[in-house]
Amino acid sequence: STDNSRDWCDRAEIIFDAFHLTDADRLSRIGIKLEDTAFNWFRAIPQRFTTWILFRQSFEKAFPPPERTPNLHLLAEQINLRKQGTEESVHDYYYALDKLCREYDPQMSALDKTIKLVSGLRDELKEKLLPLNVQSPEEFMVKAKNYES
Repeated sequence: STDNSRDWCDRAEIIFDAFHLTDADRLSRIGIKLEDTAFNWFRAIPQRFTTWILFRQSFEKAFPPPERTPNLHLLAEQINLRKQGTEESVHDYYYALDKLCREYDPQMSALDKTIKLVSGLRDELKEKLLPLNVQSPEEFMVKAKNYES
């Protein structure tokens, strides 16, 4: 209920991709996570969606997300300056930086995003992750969370 539709769909796609879910599997799980007005909208639709993309387009049309920041210089600066806070969890840091990266370039490569993630880690975590040559955001999340705990 506090998410915008783009962020909700982006997070859902991360989870779906991690579990290698097909469109049919994705579509069968949508209603489980929608809440409040979004759930009522979904339940009231007479036809079911045939693809995740069609659902996403309809969802973002029904619940328009805020406009993306057109200033790419500002976004790039925010990405480069983003560091994990002393009390910030890896999870919170990951999603905050991931959001900036998606706003800057929705097609940013996994390796480029991973490099940004590792470079902003607190020093004690960064020194443990750098020798591991982490190659993807998913691998980053698993290894960084293991060291954090």
